[in-house]
Amino acid sequence: MGWSSRDNGLRRRSDRNPSKPTNLPTPAKPSITPEQKKINNSVIDVSSIDERSAKNVLTLHSKIQSVFRDWILECQILAKAFGYEYKAISGNRTWEEQAKLYAQGRTTPGKIVTNAKAGYSNHNFGLAVDMGVFKDGKYLDGSKPSEAEAFHRKAADIAKKYNIEWGGDWKSFKDYPHFEYKIGKSLAQMRTLIQEGKDIFI
Repeated sequence: MGWSSRDNGLRRRSDRNPSKPTNLPTPAKPSITPEQKKINNSVIDVSSIDERSAKNVLTLHSKIQSVFRDWILECQILAKAFGYEYKAISGNRTWEEQAKLYAQGRTTPGKIVTNAKAGYSNHNFGLAVDMGVFKDGKYLDGSKPSEAEAFHRKAADIAKKYNIEWGGDWKSFKDYPHFEYKIGKSLAQMRTLIQEGKDIFI
């Protein structure tokens, strides 16, 4: 939202006193408030969710950013009751980044963390986030995965009303931190749309 330099329909009116000005001054553009941050050249409100989550939500498809923002906020309110912080630690992922991630544990050092090749993950279409559970600054998904999984499961219950699917419900290669928005199209259909230069939501 921004300020307009127009007078929004205000018309010049006749005034018998010529000393009174007939034009209103252009209002000054407001500065960024303490509750806002400039991220990727966009000013967004981070007064509700944390800055890291807000930044990752901003990488998602524009049509679902508000959905994830509302869901994350609801989850973060619940997390506080358990003494946790719940944050989006990743969002959109380029196909090149996905290819490198897929290579990990296969052709490059590290353990296997995904079965999705480039173009075969909803991260590649701006439809998914990975969430992290933190307590006292510690990343529980790494240090206490079973405790983190328990909270991801609670977040998954909330996600259902937002049309967000949880990776922990998958039958194979369960991905507990993973949440993705379902748009009713297969990965193959979305790949074709992207290759044709079209929007995946058409």
